[in-house]
Amino acid sequence: MMGIDYKKIGFKCGLEIHVQLNVGKLFCPCPSILRFDEPDYRVKRKLTPVAGELGEVDVAAKLEEIKNKTFVYEGYNNENCLVEIDEEPPHKVNSEALTTALQVALMTNMTPIDEFFVMRKTVVDGSNTSGFQRTALIAENGFVETSEGKVRITYLYLEEDAARKIKETSKSVFYRLDRLGIPLIELRTEPDIVSAQHAKETAEKIGLITRMTRKAMRGIGTIRQDVNVSIRGGERVEIKGVQDLRSMPKVIDNEIIRQQELLKIKSEIKKNKKPVFNMINVSKLFVNSKSKIIGGKECYAIKLSGFKGLIGKEINPDQRLGTEFSDYAKIYGGVKGIIHSDELPRYGINNVIILEKMLLCKKNDGFVIVIADEIVARESLKSVFERALACFKGVPKEVRNALQNGTTTFLRPMPGAARLYPETDLKPFIISEDYLKDIYSSLPQTPENELKTLIGNGLTKELASQIMKSREISLFEDLFSEFGNARIIASTILFGKDKLNKEDYKKIFSALKQGKISKEAVRDIISVVLNGNSVETAINSYESISDLLVNRKVKQVVKKCGVKGFAVVMGELMKEFRGKVDGKKLAELVKKELKNK
Repeated sequence: MMGIDYKKIGFKCGLEIHVQLNVGKLFCPCPSILRFDEPDYRVKRKLTPVAGELGEVDVAAKLEEIKNKTFVYEGYNNENCLVEIDEEPPHKVNSEALTTALQVALMTNMTPIDEFFVMRKTVVDGSNTSGFQRTALIAENGFVETSEGKVRITYLYLEEDAARKIKETSKSVFYRLDRLGIPLIELRTEPDIVSAQHAKETAEKIGLITRMTRKAMRGIGTIRQDVNVSIRGGERVEIKGVQDLRSMPKVIDNEIIRQQELLKIKSEIKKNKKPVFNMINVSKLFVNSKSKIIGGKECYAIKLSGFKGLIGKEINPDQRLGTEFSDYAKIYGGVKGIIHSDELPRYGINNVIILEKMLLCKKNDGFVIVIADEIVARESLKSVFERALACFKGVPKEVRNALQNGTTTFLRPMPGAARLYPETDLKPFIISEDYLKDIYSSLPQTPENELKTLIGNGLTKELASQIMKSREISLFEDLFSEFGNARIIASTILFGKDKLNKEDYKKIFSALKQGKISKEAVRDIISVVLNGNSVETAINSYESISDLLVNRKVKQVVKKCGVKGFAVVMGELMKEFRGKVDGKKLAELVKKELKNK
């Protein structure tokens, strides 16, 4: 978005970058492989939050307890163990994961911790079977260089990833154990980022550094960015799940606009008296209503003093203040949504005047209705009321979830320090000087030096940069070391993205090296494979034609069309030989035959 003066609005932004490592699980010997077939077993659990070191229960954990969900964990006999279902203590920290974390720490100019302790971070949304996530502070106080100067990195954590959410019903949440325990590196920056584009650049730089270790996992969701945003007068809001770097600037700019609009609402209502919570049963008003949504159902409402016209105010593309009220009601109360005073005509509800009298509404008062039984309605409307009160302060301090359209939705309140307490099943780990010396001596190349190496291997600067950013650098190196032909391999990997596996690529480049297919056929073969055919079938359909047959055909076409020139002859030949004969070789044969004619 254009026109945002980041400095003028007091923009502050920091990142939390999470990178999965492909080195097995962090606290057990199980593999880090995601499965999509039917699980071998399921385990059911209920989780209850406990107090942290300070004797307090975390506010985010309290929210999850209110939902009262049953959690179902799905696992596989040959790939999951008792550690993952919290029936066995954690094993020692995965040494390869620790080494990789320290490599990243040193490459980002951080100071490793002399002795680290694994901590338990309370998580009661069911994504961890134990009710907590194990995490350890490994290094601190580093930085990366960017076009806008240094961005400081405060902390680097090594922690275990959560279980993978499969589905959710009104009473249960289903998780797969395959992702639980995969090592994660988490890097947290200081709020040194000066614009939305700068945030993207910083995230890209840190992501590249982690990929230089060759231990970062490939694929969608293996690197996740959380963005912390605030403006002057607002509050820090954490936006989780920004997976696509291309969308990051849009997400940040939309959050800026959202906070600006909320501050405008604050200035409009600050002169008003704060509303008082008073839930009224309004069901009798809608007994004979023709509205399919509300007619004949149990309904409750609250008055929101001074909110008329504000609940329907747009604060983001396709989002209004009422959307935020609805998000709170859904999460805290479990209703499907709300109906508010600024949108009643849309629902075919006409008896607004009677409803306003029943709620004792004045000229500038709004109201919110929920369709639910009394217990659910009370929890839902209480949460709406609390969110309305927050408008008098401006921007709530909260965690939000990134959506595909670049906007966000409420996820939970901002967690506090009360969620951390020590892991009692693991001893402290000392990072010795000798251990660090070994890591220093085997540090991966920096992204800058890696770029030079790729260019030296025959790639253009643009192609080298693309292959580094694609997360396929390890795949490229493996294929290049075996088959050479750097440019074809790099461009092919970028074309195929992550939809082909390493063995498929090896079969294709082996056929190319043996002369069975032409380089022009490679992309066509990939397209055939992506349409559901086997690599072998695709290769056979584009297998190169013998030199004898090609020469014979060239002579025939030159004899027939030679007077029309080189372009016409090549056009006729390519109709038959496209993807089956090397284009350069064919052009040389045509030129030679035309010359001899």
